[in-house]
Amino acid sequence: MEITRTPSLMTRALLDIDHAACRLHDGAPDEAADIATGAFDALPGSYRHGLTRTRALSVYRSLPSATPGRAALADALRAA
Repeated sequence: MEITRTPSLMTRALLDIDHAACRLHDGAPDEAADIATGAFDALPGSYRHGLTRTRALSVYRSLPSATPGRAALADALRAA
């Protein structure tokens, strides 16, 4: 996704988490879970709070409970 070339870790993660939300809306929950988990896991601990956590948590809560990858996102959120 080449929306921006910003080197900001937080901005990149937020864009990726938004991409995950879009994929979920488009009917691809497995992909959404993987994208959100990857984006959140890639962040250093100091960036895993506030807005990035809120957005990742929103994706998590919107995922159907049987979605493959949902547990991995839950683990990433718990580890933050």
